[in-house]
Amino acid sequence: MSRALLLQLKELTPNDARIYRRLARFEKEEGNMSAARAILQEGLRLHPKNAYLWHGLGSMAATDQDAKKYYRRAIDVDPTLPHSYHALGTLEHSQGRLAMAMKTLKKGIEYCPTSHRLHHALGDLYRDAKMLDMAEKSYRKALKLGPAVSHGFAYTAIAFVLYEKGNIEHCRSWLRKATDLNRGRQANAWLSLAQMEEAEGNTDAARAVCIAGLAKYERTLLEQQRKIKFHKKDGDISLSDDPVEMKNNLLRNVPSYRSGDRFFNLYRTWARLEERYGSIDSVEEVYRRATAAFPHEWKLCVDWAKHYVKLNIPNRAREIFCNACVKAGNRHAAPYRLYAEYEMSLGNYKEARKILYRGAIAMSQSPDGALGNRCGLAELFHTWAVCEWHLGDLNRAESLFDNALRVTNAGEEGSKLRSYILYSIARLQYAQEEFLIAQHCIGLCLKENVMPGGNSKIWELWSDVALAMGNDKLAEECQEQAERSKGLEDKNGASDLSLLTPFGLARMKGRDMEGLMRRDPWHHKLFGSATSRSDFFYGVKLPEEDAEYSRSY
Repeated sequence: MSRALLLQLKELTPNDARIYRRLARFEKEEGNMSAARAILQEGLRLHPKNAYLWHGLGSMAATDQDAKKYYRRAIDVDPTLPHSYHALGTLEHSQGRLAMAMKTLKKGIEYCPTSHRLHHALGDLYRDAKMLDMAEKSYRKALKLGPAVSHGFAYTAIAFVLYEKGNIEHCRSWLRKATDLNRGRQANAWLSLAQMEEAEGNTDAARAVCIAGLAKYERTLLEQQRKIKFHKKDGDISLSDDPVEMKNNLLRNVPSYRSGDRFFNLYRTWARLEERYGSIDSVEEVYRRATAAFPHEWKLCVDWAKHYVKLNIPNRAREIFCNACVKAGNRHAAPYRLYAEYEMSLGNYKEARKILYRGAIAMSQSPDGALGNRCGLAELFHTWAVCEWHLGDLNRAESLFDNALRVTNAGEEGSKLRSYILYSIARLQYAQEEFLIAQHCIGLCLKENVMPGGNSKIWELWSDVALAMGNDKLAEECQEQAERSKGLEDKNGASDLSLLTPFGLARMKGRDMEGLMRRDPWHHKLFGSATSRSDFFYGVKLPEEDAEYSRSY
């Protein structure tokens, strides 16, 4: 339904709240989040007791704090609406607030005992708490209550539990059952099966799963979009088919995917498999295929460009980074920042400055440009500040660091990024011998207590600042604290399980928990520690951290 028709319906039937929801969803799919929120707010002025509108506003909120507020309002308006309990509970879970998540989900089940989504979310919570029997019980309850279209999610979740219990064959069996559902449209099942096979060392099987899943799904898309008729029946495509033949057929036909299609992640997994275990040609084939299927997805181009960075083919990397920036437009600043950080890694700071400027201009034209690190603008300003620092323009660097702080999300949601920006400012002030200001920024950074990689670097900097100020006793105390922090960081880095202890959970908050909670059981095998430095942007090196950099200001 077009925007024009929806607007006409809104004028003709202003009392129909469904029109506002559909119109907001249309704007969201077009990337106009501010417009989507404005439409929902307009609807709420007419329908303040409509829980669906409050829930929709929560799902499009600019910050997690706002989202929680709107979800709670939806629950107050209609306690029998399960969607808001689910959204609020899973958000609390992702931030590590297990007790609050448990309370929310159980309250939802009390009001909505037949909601399969609430039982499933409760199972996820039990699984993260390593209460595997309780998790399986909740997943089976979700399977019993849910419609057939939801069974694939329950099958996959039960497979996760079986994998964690060490029952690999039963895990594989449940995942294969999930891939057979809904005419092969269960993207998460194909993705999980491929990653499980890779984790178990079956790389050829993992590739075959990606190819079979995409071939089966895209066959339906091609039939719908181009009216292509196939000789084999739909159900005949399976993992037993020749993967080479399936791959060749797949590469010949490129259907158009809808924005947000979850098979996007299966393409990314296939590309990663080819990067790790395939050839340059096979990687090229997959990325060409994937970018044709998802012409507006800048993340694919960023992945592709990073591949050529690893291969040390700069001209090709630059070409694809440029494509990523074009695809992102004014929707996200990350491609501009990553492209600039690549140039900075080569010492091309003036070129990086130009790229960052173009990114800032693009984001200034976005209605959501003020959302800070929701759309990567805060990170872009930070990188730009570091770039100016390297170029010797310290006044501009200070201004850009301030801009980065200004657009960083408020509260715990922005704590991790805010910590790193404050640390960077402290190092800049130390470099300029503004020791009192540096010490003030260090205190603010320690107050956040979510410095990526741990607090040892902050304490080391404070020790240096104290020495420069002639306070040898404070310098010694800070160095001792740095060594204690480093010991804890090394211990926790050796095992994610250490972070699930009460002490470990107490040290983590906000989005720092998202790297740990609700992971697939094979995530650590494939990607390493969930709390590693790679989970945060470290694409730039501060001049003061460069051993070859000399203080000459």
